[in-house]
Amino acid sequence: MVTFANYAFTIPATLDIILEPYFIFLVIRKSGAGMDSYRFFLFSISICNFTFSLLVPIWSAEFVFANSTVCAISAHLSSLAEFVVFDVMQVMGVTIIQLTLLMLIYASFQLTHPGKVLCMSLGRRIAIILAFTQTPVFGLLICNYFILTTFNCFNVALTPAFCIVCGSLALYFSSYLALAGYCIKQISGISKTSHHASSNTVKLVKSVVKNFVITNSVIVFFVAMPIVVGMLLMLLIGNSLPVMVPQMGFCFVVFYPLLSTSASILIFTPYRKHTAQLFKDIRCRISVRHD
Repeated sequence: MVTFANYAFTIPATLDIILEPYFIFLVIRKSGAGMDSYRFFLFSISICNFTFSLLVPIWSAEFVFANSTVCAISAHLSSLAEFVVFDVMQVMGVTIIQLTLLMLIYASFQLTHPGKVLCMSLGRRIAIILAFTQTPVFGLLICNYFILTTFNCFNVALTPAFCIVCGSLALYFSSYLALAGYCIKQISGISKTSHHASSNTVKLVKSVVKNFVITNSVIVFFVAMPIVVGMLLMLLIGNSLPVMVPQMGFCFVVFYPLLSTSASILIFTPYRKHTAQLFKDIRCRISVRHD
């Protein structure tokens, strides 16, 4: 049965599925000078966004809350298939967050140690990227097993296992924000005094910082906050918690890929200019047809 929640999940996911191929086209064909390395990050993030959004309507889960247990029951998949799809969605989500931070770190290195990253062998760069993006993924999947009761249900009662999971997540996000803050401080200080970096490089790095700040603000308001509020309500209200709370929380999460990709199109100048020209051409063609 199709519910309002299914539409709330499917509509933003479908819009993002349409938008991501266009963004990939922009990354491959319209990236400006000096964006070669950033092209990899933006392309990889877009692929993860696309995969996440593609899995949302396939998963199409209804949330059920009872006896301090949250269950996500898929309308189309078996419990095992749902478990696999949900894990893949988590892998995509964490990889997106880590790639965004890694792009910021690279931007910082581009100013503090220009050319040093490019001197690394390809194998070493791949190893660093995989270790940086996938270590938190494995950590999250391990945390899941502490509170997993069945393939699609999690125990969110105030138990030692649940406290360990919450503490691990708090430690991860604290480390994430501390590292991001350090990189932004480095970039802010060096971009004002550096005579080694070109003006185009400094401008591009500032765009990366702006992209990071905006996309992570989206994460805070559309991903972290709904999850934290949902957990607090589960602990405070217990079994009286309306089913709509986890349902709406996931609705906010689904909006993230669409909003982050839209922000990237608006922030990076070559993508913004091409998109503005595209809309201008479409508007002109429509006006000519009406005339």
